[in-house]
Parts: sequence; structure tokens; C-alpha cells
Amino acid sequence: DRKNDRNHPTKRKRPLASNRISLPTAAIVMTGLLASGFWLALMINLAYLVLSIAFLTIGVLYTFALKKIFLADAITIAVNFVLRAILGAVAIGVIFSSWLIVCTFLLAMTLVFGKRRAELINGYKNHRDVLEHYSLNLLNSLSLLSITSLFISYAIYTISQTHSSN
Repeated sequence: DRKNDRNHPTKRKRPLASNRISLPTAAIVMTGLLASGFWLALMINLAYLVLSIAFLTIGVLYTFALKKIFLADAITIAVNFVLRAILGAVAIGVIFSSWLIVCTFLLAMTLVFGKRRAELINGYKNHRDVLEHYSLNLLNSLSLLSITSLFISYAIYTISQTHSSN
């Protein structure tokens, strides 16, 4: 993304976009951090390592392809939020519920659609190719749909937890 980042008002200050760090240096640092991260993930447990690899894989797919595909960009970001929540639960050894997955996904979708809306309003259409497929009306509708679904899901979760503890 460094070439696109050079044309963005704030992203152009990032180390690779501004050439403060060379690509070979970044590759060496990335390799060391990946190796260290995977080793630490394995020290937590095997499930954490597998989920970490899935998280990385989805991130790479997003960077090279999915961020350019209408709605796949938003869904991928939301899935990564869900994976982060699951990773947290796995790291501390607690069982996570399907409600964690549903509510985290819907909250992330709300955030992504809100960000896409702000990008459109602020004129960043040239900085993110997928924005040409979104309109303010569509993003308003998707935001309303995702936040309404989130509130309903959370309400059902809250009510079901109240009744199950009685």
C-alpha cells in the first residue's frame, strides 16, 4: 500500500510510504516479528497459533485482494475483529459464546460502514478503490441495518442470559 499511502494526507507519513524505512529493512523486521509472534502464540497453546495463522492469512488476503471487492472489504475486517475476540478468549482459556461472535461481527460491520461513510464524505474516494461501489445512501442503510441487528442481538443475548440464570 505504500504507493497509495504516499498520496494520502496522513498515511504518507508512515515509515514505508515516506521511505524512512527501506523495504529490505522492513522485510527483515517483519520476518523476525512473525517468527517471534508465532513462537509466542505456540507458547500460549496450539489453538492460539492456528487462529493467529488464520488471522495473518486473512490479513494478507485482504491486503492483496479482498479490500478491492465490494462488501468483501467490510466483511473481512469484521471477521478479523471476531478472530481477535476469539483469540482473546482462547488466550485466557475461557469458552466463548456464539453471542460474542455475532455481537462482535455486527459491531465491527457498524464501525466499518461508518468509516466508509466518513471516507466518502471527506473525499477519500481516490484513496480507496472500493469506495466507488458505495454511496452515502447505501452506507446509511447498511449502517442502520448493522446497528439495529447489533442492538437486537445484544438484547436477545441479555434476555437469554437473564432467563438462564434464574
